Amino acid sequence: MAAKAGSFVEKLAPLLNRGANLAKAQQPRLERFWAVAKVELAPPGPSEFPQIVKGFKQAISINRIADQSVKNVMLNATACFEIFLWYQIGRIVGKRSLVGFDIEGASSYPPIKKN
Repeated sequence: MAAKAGSFVEKLAPLLNRGANLAKAQQPRLERFWAVAKVELAPPGPSEFPQIVKGFKQAISINRIADQSVKNVMLNATACFEIFLWYQIGRIVGKRSLVGFDIEGASSYPPIKKN
């Protein structure tokens, strides 16, 4: 049994060394990623709200929509459709059912009497 454990450790050591070397090699990329992520994924500050409101007003402007190309309109429609689908998936996961909510008394109706 001790021989098997020693053999296992001998086989595992090169894999661990390879993993450590990979982690060292990826360190600069991870540092760059975290530096960019801190800036890009941060929530907007109070000074950025006027710019956000201006962007929303431009996005829903009728004149701007009429001037867009068909390609841009389709890209925006695709993005809206994707958001809608993720909302529906979240709703299905949240209620834990593909079909409606479980409302007591709503699914068991009394039989209809025929005259």
